[in-house]
Amino acid sequence: MERERLRIRSKEINSTYRQSKTTQLNLRQFIESRETKGITFSDITGEFAESFKIFLKKELRRRNGHMNHCLCWPNRLIYIAVDRKVLWPNPIKDMAYEKKEAPKLKHISRSEQKRMT
Repeated sequence: MERERLRIRSKEINSTYRQSKTTQLNLRQFIESRETKGITFSDITGEFAESFKIFLKKELRRRNGHMNHCLCWPNRLIYIAVDRKVLWPNPIKDMAYEKKEAPKLKHISRSEQKRMT
């Protein structure tokens, strides 16, 4: 049901259903790496978010921009739970995001070309 809702919502927002699917896969791999079949809402804490961030960085070798995108997914799930009054506070709302890396230039500028010659 959640996937269907996200597929419909992906038409309205910039991210795609495929990106959400990849992010879900990353979260599922993290949960399986902890040798559990699932998680309860009480397990989702600041420590959970930090260990998920470390998993993305060390195990999956994700870049900071992708890590931030993946960290939005559990945050979105928590907001849904808070909105439906399953949870009262949001335990990971104070999670720190990583600084996004500057894009690598594919071309050199004219000034760099003059400097090289």
